[in-house]
Amino acid sequence: MNKLYLKFFQLFSLIALLGFVVNLQAMNNQDLSQILKATASTIQGQSSEFSKPVSHMLTVLIDEERPNSKNFLTRKSYTVTENLVIESITQIWQNGAWVNEYKDILSYVDDEMYVPLAFESYIWENEDWQKEGLVEFTYENSLLTSMTMSIWSDGAWVLFMQTQNEYDGTQLIHIYTKMDIEGAGNLENMTKSDLFYDGNGVLVSQTHYIWAENDWMKNSETTFVYNAQGLLAEETETLDAGGVPFPTSKTLYTYTTAQLVESITHQGYDFITAGWNNESKESNSYDGSGQILEELYQEWDGSAWVNVRIIISSYNGSATSSILYQNWNGSAWENENRDTYIWSGDLLSEILTEVWLDNTWQNEERSLMNYAPTSVATNAKIPTQFAISNYPNPFNPETTISYSLPQNATITIDIIDMQGRRIRRLADTVEETAGTHAINWNGQNEKGQSVASGIYFYRLTASNISKTGRCLLLR
Repeated sequence: MNKLYLKFFQLFSLIALLGFVVNLQAMNNQDLSQILKATASTIQGQSSEFSKPVSHMLTVLIDEERPNSKNFLTRKSYTVTENLVIESITQIWQNGAWVNEYKDILSYVDDEMYVPLAFESYIWENEDWQKEGLVEFTYENSLLTSMTMSIWSDGAWVLFMQTQNEYDGTQLIHIYTKMDIEGAGNLENMTKSDLFYDGNGVLVSQTHYIWAENDWMKNSETTFVYNAQGLLAEETETLDAGGVPFPTSKTLYTYTTAQLVESITHQGYDFITAGWNNESKESNSYDGSGQILEELYQEWDGSAWVNVRIIISSYNGSATSSILYQNWNGSAWENENRDTYIWSGDLLSEILTEVWLDNTWQNEERSLMNYAPTSVATNAKIPTQFAISNYPNPFNPETTISYSLPQNATITIDIIDMQGRRIRRLADTVEETAGTHAINWNGQNEKGQSVASGIYFYRLTASNISKTGRCLLLR
């Protein structure tokens, strides 16, 4: 996947790949992108007959990048306003000039700006932008209830995929996916997932089904085990064959004393020895502030771990300055590519990606961030509704969370991670007057430890009102 998506606009990438997080109140649920990608893979395995636009979107969904971009020098321009990515344009260097390739436009729910409403993609053809794909989201009580994906074909939108979520209160319990594998506008059942929780509301298992012979047939099951600190320790995948379970894969997680991921080990089941065998491993190291320094990838050769790849991050203070990617040639590390981050104050202005060719660094991709001006209210009128936002976003090392109250209220403000765990309480049952207020978060947890780069949520609770926003910490 393009490294910019991984390290910077993670929210944007999730939406672009149809992987919006299921909801803001049950963040321990499976990432929807995993379900969609598994669905697409299942469909491709069942049929090879697809319309051209459907085949292209499946490739985008599974490969996680548009296939034409990776063979050219690429430039990406992002327009950011109100702390949100609203437009992205991708260009390639061809015949001595920059040529448009793709444009993506995002829109958001009006009263909850960090919640996506639609994602529309365009392709550059015949010297103009042509519609390509459309993703739309619907919500009920702040929970994602459905997502549809359409393909532009013969002058009209053709519905291609639909996911529907069912909840028990705020807990996601069923996910249904339908697809039009013929590209004719007729949706057919494809997959279903049932989610199960323990008494504390923690996800413990997920059962996957595929539609076969006019009924749901169990395909696999994923179980989750947590350590004493409530962190995911083990994830096991089991296939179902005629009601007989067959273990296939297992993932083991270990953590540092600061609860940062230290290692992720993937294992496969050996039916001959009836045991688990190591396959691959990722090991992470951090500095004293919780900033990741190295990500080491290894494979098991039967007796020992063998180096494969390493990612080395460097910082200027607490801001990321560069990320170096290297591959193991059997005796030494060799350069692959690197990203250089350029900041303008607290705002990221540019990321330059270079590839190592002929023993020198050569430009491969340049990503530019354009921060559109936003209007600032100057009157001191009492707000008409509850609202919350933050600036700057992305941020490093500190961001200001602003919140508006239409009336006097007792408020609580929490910071929540992607697993739904509260990592910091910024305000605890504080009496506030009606108006606009602000509070800072310094990127630390309750123990005063700096948390890792990534997406975090801040939630304002007042009486029976709850407002949630999201921010991206980029170290």
